[in-house]
Amino acid sequence: MTEQYQIRSTTKAAVMDNLKDVELNIPPSGAYPRAIIIRYQKGAERVLKETLTPYKSKDPDQPNLMQLMAAGTNELKSVTTASSTDAEAVLDERDEEIKKMEKYKEEHPNEVVTIPRELDANMADMIADTRNCGNQSATGAKEGVCQDMINKAGKKMFTNILFDTDGNKLPLDSIDLYVVFEELLNGADGKLFKALRKEMNDVLASYRIDFRLKIVKNYEALQAMVKTLEDQGIYTDASQLVVVILAEVEKVLGQDFAFYFNAPFQTIKSLYPPSYKHDEVSLARVVQELAKADKNRDLSDAPEPEESANAVLSDLTDVDIQEIYAQAKAEGREEGYNEATEELEQANAVAAERGRNTSRDTDTPRRRSRSRSRKNITEEQKKKNCDCPHCEKVGVEAGKHPYTSPDKCFYNPNFDGKRPSFAMDKILKSFRDSSE
Repeated sequence: MTEQYQIRSTTKAAVMDNLKDVELNIPPSGAYPRAIIIRYQKGAERVLKETLTPYKSKDPDQPNLMQLMAAGTNELKSVTTASSTDAEAVLDERDEEIKKMEKYKEEHPNEVVTIPRELDANMADMIADTRNCGNQSATGAKEGVCQDMINKAGKKMFTNILFDTDGNKLPLDSIDLYVVFEELLNGADGKLFKALRKEMNDVLASYRIDFRLKIVKNYEALQAMVKTLEDQGIYTDASQLVVVILAEVEKVLGQDFAFYFNAPFQTIKSLYPPSYKHDEVSLARVVQELAKADKNRDLSDAPEPEESANAVLSDLTDVDIQEIYAQAKAEGREEGYNEATEELEQANAVAAERGRNTSRDTDTPRRRSRSRSRKNITEEQKKKNCDCPHCEKVGVEAGKHPYTSPDKCFYNPNFDGKRPSFAMDKILKSFRDSSE
């Protein structure tokens, strides 16, 4: 009998101990992003899920004490600090159950009905003790989560959530952990709307269909990106997702590997005009129609998503370019280093080996080089520029920069010095253009 009077404090201590590594870092200003709360919420769910208890959850997806974090009502959340039972109540409950099943058996003589056996006083006392232990473990776990949050974020953080306006703790029975986290998420400092829009646009614009995979798999990847946005309080609608998906498909129509997308694409256009306001139903229909192409096409015919090579090239340095040139020379192609296929392969290998981050803000404008803006170039200089073999190989026209001897040309693979960004850009553009 003594266990039920100790298990509340024992469970509280166990939950708090397991939560010690779950962070809840609220800045001194009190302003916090949603991500901080979501991270702690998931950590608390995991701890309650793994905390053993006499309570037997009937939901396999929410074992042990995890139901305390669920929305709405359930058996575990209905437990209060006063919830208690005794052997007499258990015996009465079993007697009622036996009478109910006996009556049902009489009314359904052709069915096999199992009649519960009667309990003796000792068995009833054990059942009552187990139930009371389960109830107390639930209240102890809830109390542990609340106290851990207060310890980590401070009392002020939870005014009107865990405390009243006078600073007194709210009764534990009036606290719903799901509601607590909803309040915390609603109180999270949102980003500036400008930042929200940019983040949403960046995520949607970065989405690329990998046609080497089925459309459904690509759609799942898009949904994962959308879920990440939602975790940050940024929401998209079905129409935006339809536009993103169809824009990707439209981009490849006409290519051999995408032949089987033509019919589904036309079907979608006939079903939904561009001004159509999509919902989850029409979004699912769009994915379903496009997925029909997967039944006929050979996935291995599809190329790698287009942005991968460009992303690597956009992050190359002058050292990388030197290595591209060196590779070309080693293969006897020093007079043809504008042949892009080998250069791209080498560039990808170099970038992958160095573990470069291929993401770059491509919208950032580059400053125009002074050397390209000069106008006072003589005809003699223009003529001499035409004689530079390195300029010719990357397609630089005469008169675009002041005369420099070929050995000092920025486009010379053996140039010994700091190569300016405009020269690197021109070389890389030459590689890309020749690969198209």
